[in-house]
Amino acid sequence: MSEQEEHQQIPFIRKLCTHLSEEELIEAEARFWRYVDIVRRIHEREQQEACRFDKDAARADNDGVTK
Repeated sequence: MSEQEEHQQIPFIRKLCTHLSEEELIEAEARFWRYVDIVRRIHEREQQEACRFDKDAARADNDGVTK
């Protein structure tokens, strides 16, 4: 995650959290970007596992074919 993302203002957070100080808003935005990064990594891992599963299934299908 880049430093720019950590300090980028996120309008929906600022709109929903008008009661927070500027420092608290910055912390909330940084937490949001960390959350987005976690979700991205989970998605990437799921995609890799699905790809591995597909390759294993294809290999099993090919092994079961008589020549």
